[in-house]
Amino acid sequence: MDILAEQVRAAGLPVEIAIEGEPMELPPGIDLSAYRIVQEALTNALRHAEPARARVCVRYAPDELELEITDDGTGTGDGGGS
Repeated sequence: MDILAEQVRAAGLPVEIAIEGEPMELPPGIDLSAYRIVQEALTNALRHAEPARARVCVRYAPDELELEITDDGTGTGDGGGS
């Protein structure tokens, strides 16, 4: 996630990464899916949130992984895009 966060920061979206719980090795499919979910959310924030900051929280729990991606942008919220 750190490399992804750096790429998004370089593109102009400040992003904070927070890890909660004890990080664990994930099965490859879940690891890739989590990465892609975060990547898509940050890309959408970069494109549609207007001036914004983003926060990614990765929560590890026994037998569970939770992702929370938020931004404070002023996008239209209409889901439209170019």
